[in-house]
Amino acid sequence: MEATPNHPMTTKTGSKKIGETEIGEQVLCFNKAKKAYETYTILDKTEKAGGVQKVYNIVASGGSTLMMNGVMVMQK
Repeated sequence: MEATPNHPMTTKTGSKKIGETEIGEQVLCFNKAKKAYETYTILDKTEKAGGVQKVYNIVASGGSTLMMNGVMVMQK
């Protein structure tokens, strides 16, 4: 999974910035086949700085939670 470090997402214990997640922590992801949310454990984490990163500002018609590549993320 790739994202900017300050991007909010939902973990099993609540909302957290992706950069604040820890190895062993569980994040919620949507399983399209089962049409249900599942928990996945962070097994490894690499942070990179510098270079050019794509950043998207998505505006939704309602709510503050989106599904991106099967991962539940929240608008800032």
